[in-house]
Amino acid sequence: MWWLCCTYTHTRAVCCLRHTLQEDILISNITTMNPGFWNLVPVHSRRITITDLNVSARWKADVSPTGESPYRTPNTDGIEPMWSSSVLVQRARILNGDDCVTVKSGSHDVLIEDLYCEHGNGMTVGSVWYDDVVNVTYRRVTMNGTHSGPVIKGRSQGNATVRDILFEDVTLIGVHQAVTVDCVYETAGSVVPNIGVQVLNVTFRNVSGTVVPKAARRHPAPMDALTLGDYRVAFSSDPTFLTDAAGTFVCMKKRPCTVVLDGVKVSHANVKTGTPPLWLCGNTTVTVGPGGVAPQLTGGC
Repeated sequence: MWWLCCTYTHTRAVCCLRHTLQEDILISNITTMNPGFWNLVPVHSRRITITDLNVSARWKADVSPTGESPYRTPNTDGIEPMWSSSVLVQRARILNGDDCVTVKSGSHDVLIEDLYCEHGNGMTVGSVWYDDVVNVTYRRVTMNGTHSGPVIKGRSQGNATVRDILFEDVTLIGVHQAVTVDCVYETAGSVVPNIGVQVLNVTFRNVSGTVVPKAARRHPAPMDALTLGDYRVAFSSDPTFLTDAAGTFVCMKKRPCTVVLDGVKVSHANVKTGTPPLWLCGNTTVTVGPGGVAPQLTGGC
């Protein structure tokens, strides 16, 4: 399937491999080239093992209708379990647009390890709306030139809880934001009010590497999440799109979040900037583990 057969609105998009209501599935040694939409999507399934997956989703100069860079791709999420449990992903290499791997609403007991992500948005939990996500681990991951490193995205019009999440042994190479919890994540048209998503007991352990600047993007976030003193102006834009940020943790006032930072060491890719990456927090309790965190927390964290 080729991108030129798929519009950006996904009106003609088809997942490469979607399995629904399945059990005891092994997917191994698969390569997808230039997919039109999402790649592997387990839905309402359990005991799923995915190993040695290779996704290559890049524009080529002779097929890009807009002449954009080779990595400006459509929404080609790599692996995307929804309402699924006992999911194991090992040794995946994903070069794509949008999420590298993302664990969606209603999923629990998910382990992703030995993952390589290049370009795209990063490794994600969410976005989450109404069904809880519990016990997810990402381990031994390299993020090369992605927008973000580890990300949790919760919708303010949702009501789920995301808890017991571990991002461990992560290497960041020139990402735009290192670690993120964003519970005011919105997209166009998603404005129905609710109590919001809460994130509890998320740990970022042994996350290290470099961030590079990128321009911010506007964000229609609820203002009750953005009462951050001197950082209010910064948060008039999408908190997950702030430039050269070491960490951004923004949650709803009525549903505050808890985060543990243990061995998080992030620096600018260009050391000549002379300033450390930003740490910005709202309605989040941040605890520093025995491995410490560098640079020192600022911005309400």
